[in-house]
Amino acid sequence: PLKNGAFHYAVLNNVPILPTFITIKEKQIKVDNNGFQNFGDYTIHVLKPIYPKPELNAKENIEYLRKENYRVWKELYEKTYSIPLIYTTLDKSKIKI
Repeated sequence: PLKNGAFHYAVLNNVPILPTFITIKEKQIKVDNNGFQNFGDYTIHVLKPIYPKPELNAKENIEYLRKENYRVWKELYEKTYSIPLIYTTLDKSKIKI
């Protein structure tokens, strides 16, 4: 989950959040002249700014910015990869060390 830090400072300074997201289009793995493997083409998406709402208090605005940022990231992910964004967690109690 996104932390409140950047959203706190955006609200504190009354500035927008600028969501950015990197997507990767996979292609055949190639090794360049320096020996680095290239796994795909990377695209940096700079999305529309999200502004704090004047009618909300600071705490509400932090939550609004955080949730809206997640929403636009999720929308872009699902549009790009044509699959739903689903987070899974590993039940650590079942891990044998």
